[in-house]
Amino acid sequence: KTTRVEEGEDEPEEADGPMCHALACARATRKKSECNILTHNDLFDKFNDYKKPQILNYMGYSLLERKEKLDQAMRMILLAAEKAPDSYHIIDSLGWAHYKIGDFEKALLFLERAMELESTDPIVNDHLGDVLWMLGRKREAKFQWKKSLAFEPEPVDQKKTQDKLEFGLKVK
Repeated sequence: KTTRVEEGEDEPEEADGPMCHALACARATRKKSECNILTHNDLFDKFNDYKKPQILNYMGYSLLERKEKLDQAMRMILLAAEKAPDSYHIIDSLGWAHYKIGDFEKALLFLERAMELESTDPIVNDHLGDVLWMLGRKREAKFQWKKSLAFEPEPVDQKKTQDKLEFGLKVK
């Protein structure tokens, strides 16, 4: 997964342990999800006054990916979107949150907006493809997945997208 906190974006102004830990986790590979468990509640409750949208987005998105606390994930991402309405990472996460709760029409609106903001991100293209598939728009979904592959996603994401192109999206 592409990281949701980019290097150099909104660094904390002071060396705050949990805040820096969250940034470090955000830059870590997704295999390091155990560092998220320790910081989600602390950062959301204690450091909400920092209003760092990238951190809130990262925390919410990582909960979504683990299928944990979807209501808390949605709150974090909504707060992030209020603070940074033109961040394609955050708008993508908001669309993905709606996808995860099964609201595909609303997901489509946010993912199309994310595409307006940044059309070359492989994750945004992949997410849009998934939503289109769920809406029965299979040809458009395959187009988005092919487009995602053209933007060279991470190898693990590339494999998943290639599988979707070959077999379609597996609905659970």
